[in-house]
Amino acid sequence: MRKVGYNPLPPMDELTVAVVETARLAADQWDWPPRLYALARRADLASFERGMSRRAKEAAPGTLIPIAQDALPEGEPTRVLASIQWPPSVPGCVLVTEVRIVPSNDRQQERQARLSVGVLRKGGKAVQYTCCLQERGSDELIISADLADDLVTALLGTLSPSATAT
Repeated sequence: MRKVGYNPLPPMDELTVAVVETARLAADQWDWPPRLYALARRADLASFERGMSRRAKEAAPGTLIPIAQDALPEGEPTRVLASIQWPPSVPGCVLVTEVRIVPSNDRQQERQARLSVGVLRKGGKAVQYTCCLQERGSDELIISADLADDLVTALLGTLSPSATAT
């Protein structure tokens, strides 16, 4: 598990960079329903050059760019994600949702946090995943693959019915 502030970030793999970037996009958007982002490679977005943000235009060709999707239908995110299937041209996705951190003892208060979970297709069936957590009122991000097994599993299911984690 790594803890990082917003600047500077230690070297990270491409999926972690995309998940952190997505968390930054949602940084000031508390009390929102879960949001889903498709990940696209910068090179694949070349035909949409006019509609791209400056950040995306300046990114290296292989960079993963998060693209906000329409609002998810209401319901438990793991159940809603079961109805979504990305085409093979989408290399991955990120879900941003708010969670409550329940204290382990009576002296602590319940805290609100934002959880960003990303999965990435790596060739055939193998996939990569990572998560980051940010408590409300903090700039610190906790990065770990072990923060949300149920959401990781649900997102893996959106990439391929037979996807397996590596």
